[in-house]
Amino acid sequence: MGAEALAVIASTSLDISDRVISDFVLAALHPETLCKVSSGELTLNRPSFFQQNEAWDALLGYAERIHATLPLLSVISRNAWFAEVAPPIRAKIETALRRERAILALLECELEAALSVLQRAGLPCIVLKGMDLGPRYYPECIFRPMRDVDLLVPSARFEEALSLLAQNGYAQVGPLPPGRVRVELGRSPDLPTVELHRHLQEGDTEEQTAAIWSRSREMALGIEDQLAFLIRHSLVQHLLESPVWLNDLHFVIESPEFQQRASWKRLLTLIEARSSTCAAWFALSLLRSRVGTRIPQELITELRGRAGRLRTGLLEQRKKNLDAWFTVAHRSPGWVISSRFLLRDNAWDAVSYAIRRSALYQRLSQRPGRSSPTRPQDGPTARTAVGGTPVPSIDEPKSS
Repeated sequence: MGAEALAVIASTSLDISDRVISDFVLAALHPETLCKVSSGELTLNRPSFFQQNEAWDALLGYAERIHATLPLLSVISRNAWFAEVAPPIRAKIETALRRERAILALLECELEAALSVLQRAGLPCIVLKGMDLGPRYYPECIFRPMRDVDLLVPSARFEEALSLLAQNGYAQVGPLPPGRVRVELGRSPDLPTVELHRHLQEGDTEEQTAAIWSRSREMALGIEDQLAFLIRHSLVQHLLESPVWLNDLHFVIESPEFQQRASWKRLLTLIEARSSTCAAWFALSLLRSRVGTRIPQELITELRGRAGRLRTGLLEQRKKNLDAWFTVAHRSPGWVISSRFLLRDNAWDAVSYAIRRSALYQRLSQRPGRSSPTRPQDGPTARTAVGGTPVPSIDEPKSS
């Protein structure tokens, strides 16, 4: 299917400039576009606003909001019409692209540094999210943006990993309250952070995490665990903030590894065990219908039956209104609350999650010198050495 399929944004609530920008960005980020650009087929149409400075500023702001600056600018810069863009605008885009490439290079260095510390001690780890997905599944690493390095270590050796990294210059960023499954570490305010996980997500049990380790490959999640985790992280936890997360699912499913080795039945079991059937139905049916991802219709039908007619009926309407997911404006609190209920299989899970997030928000907002964040993981946090010594604060990264 064409790149236009995912870029169908029909809401009358957006003015024409917003709608044009959204259409253009989503078409540029479509998996088909990324594959064609990577193979040298320059297929992205020149935007109608390509000489308008304000429109480009709005586009850059939108791309940043949906965590897609790097792939978007990479695609734009490879099209022949980019040379015709006004020099001040082109210079701005090229500067932003150089910055994003520098961040990617720093992330690769931080991954290598952290892995070196842990591997010297014989401590196993799994690379999560973007730092694994980019090189493993995408046509090019540059098409998978990220802002931090995520590593999973065995829960029983989490404190040992913290100590090892502290001895090698990593300081703890922000709080680590009881029950939190990850902590951010950094060597310098000028370097990206490393997020060290003891579990993949809140609510995971020791037994479930041990099973994940038993199915893992060398420094990577097992293929079904990979997809199940991405669904939980991108939809259940973050309500699909970025089309990049849909691309993650698409490229994993379309990989030869998945097509040859994955078991849809095993995936279904994992999804149901983690109460993410509704989210899985929404994401996989959306990918099948709008992107053409190779997902069996039988699986979609099975997921719909397990998720229930009411929830899937309401979610079906939201599939038709993608601007609410990747909106130029910020998503409304009412939309966020209702989506969180619809994408979680259990209503009490949604309520308890909201309570936990609210409690964490309150704790963080009461810290000295902390301004009101939009969500707990955003904004500056106090930076503390693992042993407890305060050091200068740095910004906590966005989700990767």
